[in-house]
Amino acid sequence: MTKPVVQTIRALSVRVLPGKRRNPTAIVRMRIGPLIVSVAVARLRKSGLNARLPVNDDGRPAIEARPEVWTAIQKAAFEAVIRDPVASEHLFGPELRHLDRSVEGQLQEIGASPS
Repeated sequence: MTKPVVQTIRALSVRVLPGKRRNPTAIVRMRIGPLIVSVAVARLRKSGLNARLPVNDDGRPAIEARPEVWTAIQKAAFEAVIRDPVASEHLFGPELRHLDRSVEGQLQEIGASPS
């Protein structure tokens, strides 16, 4: 049996969650192969950017992905948030001024870029 290969991973849309939140969050709708999945991207105070897949009632991920696929999903989600003017200002402030070294390191590690 061969392993299926995800051929497309791309962001379809980005929206900011309304209201004041402790951790600014945006939702990225993504096409992952034949699926449409919502990925939450939040800027956490201590650990920087965090991408989360939808979860089941028990708190476990609703879908699972191999590490290399998860890295590609994170990269696409982070790039979508950075490129969307409303989402990037919501998460980082005007002109990405809150993009500190830990977040820059995270983006470089997965090959995403705020350029």
